[in-house]
Amino acid sequence: MPSIANFIAQKFKVGQRIPLTYTNGKFVCAGATAGNKAYEKGQLAVVRFVKVVKGYGVTVQIDSKTFGVIELSELSDDITQNVCLQAQKQGIFVARVIDQDKKGRLQLSARESVLDNDLWHLIKPAGTSGKFLASDKRRQENANMRNKVLKYGAALTFKQGDLTLGYVTNISKAGCFI
Repeated sequence: MPSIANFIAQKFKVGQRIPLTYTNGKFVCAGATAGNKAYEKGQLAVVRFVKVVKGYGVTVQIDSKTFGVIELSELSDDITQNVCLQAQKQGIFVARVIDQDKKGRLQLSARESVLDNDLWHLIKPAGTSGKFLASDKRRQENANMRNKVLKYGAALTFKQGDLTLGYVTNISKAGCFI
C-alpha cells in the first residue's frame, strides 16, 4: 500500500503509531470511515481510483457499493500538468467528503489542505472566517481560491474580472472553460 504510506509520511512523524485496520476488504486509517455507512460531509475515507472523467476529474470507489467523484481542482494542492494521471498512479489514497451533487454522488477532495484536520476545521462553513482568511492568505495572494470556494461557495468568491488559477476543462467556440 505505497500510496497510503506516502499519505501517512506526509501527515505524521516517522515512527509514530497510526491506527490502520482492514475491514470489509479495505484499509481504513486516521479516523476514516469504515463499512457501508452513510457518508457525511467532512468524513475521511480510503478511496480507490476507478476511471478518469475527461474534462471533470476522476471517479473513485469508497466501498463495495459507494462511488464518488473528485474534480480536477480537488485532486492535489500542487498544480501539475496531468493531475488525473497522478491519481491513477496512486491507485488507493485518502480523500475527504466535501459535498453531494444533485444526482446524489459524493464529491470528495484529496488536496492536502483539505485532508489536514486543523485546516478543515477552518475551511468548513462552521469554521471561524477570520482565522480561515489568515491561514489561507498566502494561497489567495497566488490566485488559488479553491479553499475559499469550499468555504463560501463560488458565487461569493468570484466576481467578473477576477484572476484565478485552475485547470482548463474544455475549449469551444464559446471560449475556454476553467
